Amino acid sequence: KPLRTLLGLTLLKRIILSSKKAGLEEFVVVVGYRQEFIRKAVAKDPDLKDCVTFVENTEWEKPNGLSVLAAKEALKENFVLLMSDHIFDWKALERLRKQVINEDEAMLCVDHRLDSIFDMDDATKVRLQGDRISRIGKELGVYDAVDTGMFLLTPHIFNVLAENAKNERYSLSESIQEYCNQQKMRTVDIEDVFWQDVDTKESMKHARKVLI
Repeated sequence: KPLRTLLGLTLLKRIILSSKKAGLEEFVVVVGYRQEFIRKAVAKDPDLKDCVTFVENTEWEKPNGLSVLAAKEALKENFVLLMSDHIFDWKALERLRKQVINEDEAMLCVDHRLDSIFDMDDATKVRLQGDRISRIGKELGVYDAVDTGMFLLTPHIFNVLAENAKNERYSLSESIQEYCNQQKMRTVDIEDVFWQDVDTKESMKHARKVLI
């Protein structure tokens, strides 16, 4: 999926170029399924090959929290976590990366424009208390905003992920809920800028139309 092309750029390259414009310079890409294709695409691209480090998740069949946990040794300072199938306006990421968080906190860009979400059934919803998240998940019946897939995290996330993994709770959302339970999950409003989860043919068509 990260190598699907949208208006001349693969999703992966579009995400990295947008992130560079927002001020990021180094990228850790977690690979697993069909990783040889992603490694090859990056190696032959002059815009990507010198700024990307690869980490392998050998348990890629399991939920996505393990992909984040696999990057533990490569990430020793605060970092931005992005999804390989979420595209976005670089201004949203710039706003997020300039935020200041405590060591045991995390932050998520959220979208309050519920009427404009392309596929609400598939979206990860968030319920808010002020600027903090109280609940997160795809199945929430009552929610205030949608998770855009852009996180600002500290290395503390790896402790949370590892503890949850011991109990076979492997998804990222389950670990983010731990922050919510302690009122440590803060938000940044994406406001009026563009983002799109691109994980189906229909959402790809929608993203192409909006970008044009």
